[in-house]
Amino acid sequence: NDPAPQTRNIDIEVGGPDEPNQVFVDLSTGNQTIVDKTSWNLAFESGTARKVHLNSSTGTLAAKFETTDLTSITSEDVTELEQRFSLDIIFGTLVSGQPEPWLAETGAWVDSPDGGLTRTAIDQVNSFPDANFVYVINPGTSSEVDPQNWYKVRITYGSSPAKYELQYAKLDDPVIKTVEVNPDDAYNFAFFSLENDEFVNVEPPRDDWDIAFTTWTEIENFGFEIPYLFKDYVIQNRYGVFSAEYIIDSTANLVDVYDDFTLVDATSQSLSPEVNFIASKWRTVASPSPGSVTAVKSDRFYIIRDRTGTYYKLAFTKMLNGTGERGYPAIQYTELK
Repeated sequence: NDPAPQTRNIDIEVGGPDEPNQVFVDLSTGNQTIVDKTSWNLAFESGTARKVHLNSSTGTLAAKFETTDLTSITSEDVTELEQRFSLDIIFGTLVSGQPEPWLAETGAWVDSPDGGLTRTAIDQVNSFPDANFVYVINPGTSSEVDPQNWYKVRITYGSSPAKYELQYAKLDDPVIKTVEVNPDDAYNFAFFSLENDEFVNVEPPRDDWDIAFTTWTEIENFGFEIPYLFKDYVIQNRYGVFSAEYIIDSTANLVDVYDDFTLVDATSQSLSPEVNFIASKWRTVASPSPGSVTAVKSDRFYIIRDRTGTYYKLAFTKMLNGTGERGYPAIQYTELK
């Protein structure tokens, strides 16, 4: 007889209410890789997509300036942008009762939250130098809008099409720094810190993780699309990991349904490749709405298929500590055989 399926229970170490960590989980081993979310700013994709991604976990923003000359952009060129270029200002303007027309532009300052490659704030890096423009970057590591901490970057092909060349500087710094980025195909991205002038280990190798807990910049539609930072957010590995949500009948017991759920049941589900499929759907957050509470939803669990084709059923079991603070998620999951 096959051994009984192994069920694991894991407390996810996101770091408490401020959730300073990104945590990458390998379901096959139960291992967690814990990373300071402020340790990087830009991620350079491996392979042929030629995409550069922003650090969504810190609310990083990127605004295009249609010039290829980094030295031509200084703090004097961002005086108007300074009044708009942070998630706090964007949301504050939205709820002020007098939403400004420029809010409709802000969705273009972040990457698509589903991980799609057709919508990234920094356009595809290509072989035409005159089409690789300068971007101003707010790293999002402070809620204050301070152009002294912003960067200007320009990204082109490196010494070969498989590599990138990154040029960058603070807005008023006359010294332009240049690094060549050579992503390793064993990883989804090469990660770089503009603030520390260094490459950073963030995601484990692409074969060594399935889901991650993080803060995340979503795009919310309020008649127009604006970026908004979520806590208690779950993403999945963009390469080879798929997931589905299973919602139980209102008269059923979650534990019973979870226990009875089999591999045959799992293989009949429609699976999604979207990076943010699970997202925040697993929990609710207290709001002015009557009856709204901060809690794990008790009417659903998730099916995850990893890059080897192994299926898991996964339930969220906690998001608060004993005193009701957010930032203490836990999961239970079982390999299906």
